[in-house]
Amino acid sequence: MAIAVSAMAIGLIASPSEAQEGCEAVAPGNDLTRALTVGELRITYITNPHFLCAGGVEIWADSAEAFPDRGYSHLIGNVRYQEDARELRADDARYFTNEGRLQAEGSLVIVDEAQGSSIENGNLVYLLETDFRDVSEMTVVADENGVRPVAVLTPPQENESGAENDAYTVVGDQIFLLGANYFTAVGDVRIEQDSLEAFADSAEYDMGDSGLVLEGDARVLSGKYDLVGRRITLSAPGSVENLIHARRNARLEGDELLLTSAQIFLFLENDQLERLVATPIVDPARAAADLEDRERPEAV
Repeated sequence: MAIAVSAMAIGLIASPSEAQEGCEAVAPGNDLTRALTVGELRITYITNPHFLCAGGVEIWADSAEAFPDRGYSHLIGNVRYQEDARELRADDARYFTNEGRLQAEGSLVIVDEAQGSSIENGNLVYLLETDFRDVSEMTVVADENGVRPVAVLTPPQENESGAENDAYTVVGDQIFLLGANYFTAVGDVRIEQDSLEAFADSAEYDMGDSGLVLEGDARVLSGKYDLVGRRITLSAPGSVENLIHARRNARLEGDELLLTSAQIFLFLENDQLERLVATPIVDPARAAADLEDRERPEAV
């Protein structure tokens, strides 16, 4: 197939400034470069690229196709991206300097030593914190083979406990992170934290609001109880009160106990069940209220 171009020029060597707008090619690396101009579009092909970019970003790969005028590079093979304490590795990535955006896929691994967090598997879109974006965003989805992302997320602690088991291990079809204090997961979500396992259609964590919220066929398992409900809320790590709240069609099974109610509250002390409370959500005498909200506690 013939391709028509208005003008074409090929150079055997491209200067370091050809790497990408907002990035500089630095040593060691950039073993072989070749510049191609198609009309007004400049493309630089680089072997063993090593870029230093705005914001302290450093990038390595086996090869790259850089578009200097567009602030964009396609990175191919053994991609390594480093930014402060965060490092990413992948088979393939695209970095957009002007947009502060990184897309990566294939053998994805992200490690953030400062936050004690990591992500493996899936395809990533990462929006960096920039002058025009106050908080970074990450969206990771299952890859084309259906391999789902796995995230180990350690919420910041307001106290000094710093316990490693405060981390959440999250698996879902899609995981979204906003800064260090908020994340969501959707699609047959599974979460582990210390001795707890949780399952739901979706999950939302907000350190500054309600903690971890499980929605849709929610379930929390521990060695001593099995709690289900339409919606289950767990206190954030480090909260003054360690509480698990199951709402609507709540059901608790434990040692010689079966309890059903509109809602069930579990109060924990050192991860052990201290007491429980079961109540209707609304006054059972209110005829207009939903039957599920009026359900009285019933124990067997």
